[in-house]
Parts: sequence; structure tokens; C-alpha cells
Amino acid sequence: MVFTLSNCRKDNLNNSSSPNIEGWEIDSTDFIYSWVSPTDIDFLNSKIGYIIGTNGDLLKTTDSGKSWVKSYIEKDSSAVMTSSISFINETTGYIYGYYNVLNGNWYGVLYKTSDGGESWTKKYYSTVYHLHSMKFYDSNNGIALNVINSGATILTTSNGGLSWEVGSVELDPSTYRLFFLGDICYVTGKNQKILKSVDHGKTWQTISTPVSSSRFIHGFYFMNEDIGFLDLGEKQYKTGNGGSIWTEIKLPFYFDTPSSPYENFHFSNTNDGIAFMMVTGYIGGDFPSLIGTYVYTTSDGGNSWTKSDLYEKFSFGIVVYISDNLAYCIGNKYVYTLQKKL
Repeated sequence: MVFTLSNCRKDNLNNSSSPNIEGWEIDSTDFIYSWVSPTDIDFLNSKIGYIIGTNGDLLKTTDSGKSWVKSYIEKDSSAVMTSSISFINETTGYIYGYYNVLNGNWYGVLYKTSDGGESWTKKYYSTVYHLHSMKFYDSNNGIALNVINSGATILTTSNGGLSWEVGSVELDPSTYRLFFLGDICYVTGKNQKILKSVDHGKTWQTISTPVSSSRFIHGFYFMNEDIGFLDLGEKQYKTGNGGSIWTEIKLPFYFDTPSSPYENFHFSNTNDGIAFMMVTGYIGGDFPSLIGTYVYTTSDGGNSWTKSDLYEKFSFGIVVYISDNLAYCIGNKYVYTLQKKL
């Protein structure tokens, strides 16, 4: 079953709880996806993008989120728990999931499409990997993070996912996401180090950080190979030479190494940066609720930041940057387009 959801562009932003971000233009379209619980998102370019849900749901847009085509990667979609998606071009893409067969056993399965998501072939694994941050660089070479109870490991493939090799690098037990900068991959290593690979995960370089044994890496972000930011919770640092030297700075917020597919800390160039900080709290009930969102912006490379008013009950939801100056933010009602003013 496949059907299209058409969204009407409308003025969703003329109310006091919606953000007015200096240096950025914001637009929105209606988006209702209450039946989908998103686990990952992948945009090939400013027009073509995909969202996967926990039960094998697949949403595709070819017009920058104005409309979406819904389909399933399985006839019995309830049997699949999808976790990661990666497209290498407009026709070829991969989705990883865990498949529950009739006898109650779980198997890992890699789905591949060669027609833009119209049909899928399957590769089953006797080992149930828990793949996150999966990325295929081409039809052969791919990398993923295998998150298991005892920690996480790097997996790489050189044959299009027919088999995976376990990397020898030791990762921080709490690692949940790989950080990609083009073809470069970063990940949090053991003993408060950052690991960097420029050859699709085959070899890794170690980036030292100014972390004592009693601290842990709360988050890190690289704008390019030279400029990066590091959050240790109590202290934050910036590097201008790829991590050889870190200089302490003061950020008015904490940031996490993003948990896919949320990217709430971003620099569009060496000067201009933006960060979204959601505020939650207990306002009745057993679970915290969204109170609102603060937006922070900088125009001097992160030396100083401007904090917005609290936008009550507002959240950008899933944030993914298509380029340095363009982001799509997908919430439970709207698709927001953030375009940097040039």
C-alpha cells in the first residue's frame, strides 16, 4: 500500500510561541505523522528525503517535505523494528531492522532498494546486530555502530552488507551515535578520547581531549577538520587545529553528541552558529513534559551567544542539516525549513 500525503504551505509562525531567529528564515508546512514513530532520517539533497519508523513505515518526499509518500518495507510491517537508513543516490539505499519471525526468534535484516524505495531485497543475519548511524559510502563500503548491552562496537562492510567486520577500536560504553563530516567519521572512544577515521572505518586516529579520569565527554561537534567543540559538562573547549590544542570557552548551555537523528548544535560557517535547547519538567503526571525551547545564536565563532526568549510548548523535533545553510526540522505537526540568510 502506497499513498501520498499532501501538505499545504501556511503561515504557522505568527504566534508568540514560534521562534524568530536572527540570521535565519523559517517556513513551515503541515505534517501529520502520528502513526509513525521515527527512528532515523536521511536526505539526499534539498528535495529528496526519507523517514523510517519503528514498524517498517517509510515516508519519502521529493519536494522538500511539502508532500510525502508512505509505504512499508514489509507486508507485515509490525514484524520489523527498523533502526537506521542510508541512501547513496536517488535509486540505491539501505535500511536495517530486526525481524520477528513466526517462531518468535529475532533476526537482523538489511533491506536494499535499487529503485528509490519502490521495492526491497533482504539479507538476513544469524547474529542480531543493533545497528545505528549506518552509512553506506557507495554500494560496497559501509559503516555502522552496533549498540549492545555491554557497550558498542564499530562494524564495517566492504561487500554491500553481505558480511560485517568488527572493528578493533575500544569505544566509550555510552556511545550511541557516529558523527559524520562528509566522508570522515568520528566517535567517542574509551578513556575520554575522540576517534577519527578518514578511510570508511578501516583505520582510526586518536584525538586527545583535556579530560581527567573523573569526567566524561558529554558531547562533541566538528564544523570541519580543524574547528571543533567539546562539552565535558562542567567545562567546554574549542579547537582550531583538529584537536591538537583545546582552549577552554564558556558556553551558556550544554550540548550532547547528537543521538541520531537529532542535530541541535550547528555552525554554518566559522562565525555563525546555532543551538536549540529544549526545556522539560514535571508539570503533572509521572513523566516530564515539554515546557519550551531556547534558541542560541553566535556570530563570532562561539565566543559569545545570544539567547532567545523561551518559546513555550515549541519544539523543532527532528533536526537534520542538508547543507551548511539549510536544515529541515520535523515535528508532530509541521515540517520547518531553516534557511540561513546570506
